[in-house]
Amino acid sequence: MSVKGAVRSRRLVQDIRADVRETRGMVANLQERDDAVGPHVGRLVPLNARSVLFTGAFSASSGTAYSWAAGTLYVGDEAVAIDAGSFSGLTADTTYYCYWDPATDEDLFLNTTAAATAFRKDRVLMATVRTKSAGNASVYPSFGGRTVNAE
Repeated sequence: MSVKGAVRSRRLVQDIRADVRETRGMVANLQERDDAVGPHVGRLVPLNARSVLFTGAFSASSGTAYSWAAGTLYVGDEAVAIDAGSFSGLTADTTYYCYWDPATDEDLFLNTTAAATAFRKDRVLMATVRTKSAGNASVYPSFGGRTVNAE
């Protein structure tokens, strides 16, 4: 090998080592950030891209109210105990989105009429609810949930 070839090879090896050090630093920063924000936020795989299962059941008690029974929410390899809850006094003939946002409340679901609020990578859509002026609201669970008493 010529002197020029040896110098090029040495520079190439040095560049590769520098790239490896930079990559290791980036991975360490991601892991540090992940640890700092908690167990459910900031993961490399977004929440809405993980497998999801909820063992609780959704139900509608009127045209403008729905609830869910306590259960376990499985998101990827994590399990979270969800308390029972409900929303009532909703506007009739409106679509609502029930979602889970661990940054806001880890053990309860939240409710919105804005799809963009529920459909984010750091949230999990749990159910879509269509309220009614007559009869019970229609509740459509998104992931492995059950509906009870829905028309």
